[in-house]
Amino acid sequence: MKFSKNDAIFCAAILVGIAALSALLYLHTSARSAGKGEAIGRVFYKREVAMRKFSDRMVWEDVESGTPLYSHDAVMTGSYSDAELVLNTGLKLKLEANTLVELDLEQEGLTLKLSGGGIKTAGAQNSQTTVLTKNGQSINVTEASASIRTQGSQVAVEVKEGKVEVTNKEGKKETVVKDEVLTAGKKMRVALQLTSPADETQFLTNSDNARIPFACAPQGSAKSIELAQNADFAGVRRVPLANGAASPMVSSGDWFVRCLGDEGSSSAMRRIRVVKAGSYQLIRPEKNEINFTDKPSLRIEFRTPRAVTSTKVEIADNPQFLNPVFAQTVARSFVDLALPKSGRYHFRLTPANDTASIESQLAPYVGSVVLSRAEKAVPVAFLSVAAPSFSLAQVESGKAFISYEGSGIYRFEIVNRPDGKIIQTGETKAGVFALPVNLTGGKYELRLSSGNEKVAQAFEVRDKIKVDLLAPENGTTLYLPLGEKTTSLALSWRGSSDVALYQIVIAEDASFKNVIKKINVDATEFRFTGLTPRKYYLKVLALENNIPRAETSTINVIVEKRLPPVSDIYPRDDQKVDISRTSGLNLKWEPVTGANSYEVKIYQKRRGNLVLVDSRVTKGANLTFADVRKLHEGNAVVEVRAQQVDRSGGVVQKSEPVRSNVSISFGPTPPAPEVVPIVEE
Repeated sequence: MKFSKNDAIFCAAILVGIAALSALLYLHTSARSAGKGEAIGRVFYKREVAMRKFSDRMVWEDVESGTPLYSHDAVMTGSYSDAELVLNTGLKLKLEANTLVELDLEQEGLTLKLSGGGIKTAGAQNSQTTVLTKNGQSINVTEASASIRTQGSQVAVEVKEGKVEVTNKEGKKETVVKDEVLTAGKKMRVALQLTSPADETQFLTNSDNARIPFACAPQGSAKSIELAQNADFAGVRRVPLANGAASPMVSSGDWFVRCLGDEGSSSAMRRIRVVKAGSYQLIRPEKNEINFTDKPSLRIEFRTPRAVTSTKVEIADNPQFLNPVFAQTVARSFVDLALPKSGRYHFRLTPANDTASIESQLAPYVGSVVLSRAEKAVPVAFLSVAAPSFSLAQVESGKAFISYEGSGIYRFEIVNRPDGKIIQTGETKAGVFALPVNLTGGKYELRLSSGNEKVAQAFEVRDKIKVDLLAPENGTTLYLPLGEKTTSLALSWRGSSDVALYQIVIAEDASFKNVIKKINVDATEFRFTGLTPRKYYLKVLALENNIPRAETSTINVIVEKRLPPVSDIYPRDDQKVDISRTSGLNLKWEPVTGANSYEVKIYQKRRGNLVLVDSRVTKGANLTFADVRKLHEGNAVVEVRAQQVDRSGGVVQKSEPVRSNVSISFGPTPPAPEVVPIVEE
């Protein structure tokens, strides 16, 4: 076949169109991952990790410190994390642990929707700043530096500078000024000071309790301290003070603290946390003795206790740690060190107080290892028995390692296992290999070689969690079964092996602001019941620790009362058809939205009565009735009904029947008639 110039132009246009659509799709995806509109500030975090949800999504994503912040974004901190939002206006918002806040910056000012936890405001505010709480309170902090904490339905407001206006859900207003605290609807003047511990201090302990030193000033006025796990100080524990101080045992958990004095005087409320942090876990060295052939070196890998952000690592050739060869505070969880000679070395891991908000009562981890020169080179070997598996987040953050033992420098190759293609090469030493941060999800193999030595270790990088909706299709229309007021909808989706729980969300609108129902399921299919006639929007979320981390596309489903009848049946009413020319009676009609099959019946008169000649079901909006021997020349009635059937073939609903009268002609030589029995309906 000859390829003409017009064909070439057409193909080029198609390729240009595909490229343009691909570019638009890329820009759309990039826009979704970068937020909407102009950035209004940045988000920073100090401990653990903070998460952010863009306004047009329901999925929570881990954010890197310093990433842009947009209006209508929501930011959430976990149990052992905190974050600071720095806005372009100069306003700073400090988020405590377990806090969820949504930012809405409009022309009228900034609105902070606080759904839990606590925030502190500071810095310039050249426009109105309002905090809305779950229990309906509106707190105007435009002219103040203030601390707002929520616990259940209770809200505590403390003002450090300026004034705050609090309006409850009934419309009652209360003004709180500097050195005043509003707790559980009661306002108190701050006459005392809790001098120790500092606000938001975390006490790390190995047990269920910690001994906490409290101090209040002035000593002569402070009589006791109050400890409570609620912001309204319900179920309070009171501890008497001696010379303004006390050191009671406090169980693990979050605590609100304040000093009390004579005549109802009080200090500002402070929040502390007792964390059962656990202990250090040593990963490397795996053995008490390490052989070397060239120069002695030691690599220490460990897991830190909960809430520990940095560790003081000490290495010495004596158990008293006098004149250590290494003594540094590190934020990472490993240390590589070249040592001056062979022998026994002692190491000690101690939580470091790198911030005033961490007070450790944990015992240090102490161990030792012997470094001895080997007669022969240590052969290369991987330490992992099973194939390691890493999350994509581990790889991207540079925290994915594969340990091996061996002497010298080795050449490495990373091979894509499905096709055997080498994707990266280089050299490695020191007994640990850090996976490149640019690896994507997939199955790989790490190969190490030096001379005749060769070893290989398979490993996997788990891709980001994904979930895809399989059924129903977008725009599906359902019709109520006959005699029923509600119907049901079956959903199925393709999940991920890393996901154990999914959440199905059905809403009134595409933005999912008016959610009708949320249901958590541990399967990949579900049937919604009780759907009434209206339009619904649905999506499925993949949950990780009850937090949405992936979502399907949004689909809409319409529920109608009745399946509409067919229209435009051909041959048309009273039309004469010569079926000898068409090899049968050709029928067609307009397809009905929501119908997945059609019932077709043909009637003719026999002995003066209208009887059913034939009945058939077809999936398409057409049918050829070729068995002409069942028909007589003359009038015939064609009846068509749209219907819905389920997966098992059961009829859910039928539309009202529509009939068309057709005059059948066999041309000059009609076929021999067939005796057609009456078909009972």
